[in-house]
Amino acid sequence: MSCSLALLYVQHGVHGSLLTQLFRPSTTDDMLFGHLSPTDLITYSRTCKSIREAVASFYKRAFHIEMTLGQYFIHEEIVRFRELQAITGDFHQYQYLVL
Repeated sequence: MSCSLALLYVQHGVHGSLLTQLFRPSTTDDMLFGHLSPTDLITYSRTCKSIREAVASFYKRAFHIEMTLGQYFIHEEIVRFRELQAITGDFHQYQYLVL
């Protein structure tokens, strides 16, 4: 199981609004959560509401398909690619290949 600063805070009883403040800005969340396995993230997200919200926010940023594609394509190419996915119904196939 991965161990992170965030998990250490929880183990030592730091939670709620204090923990939320410790995780600002979201880039800190990204750095810490990026080292956790999906299983650890799910387990960690069950500790409290503010952590669940932080993990959900991380998932939206980490798995944003346009951000991933933006590393390889310009905006117009991404739009055309997504249109092609919609027309052909190949969305899921390409989603897993890119991520």
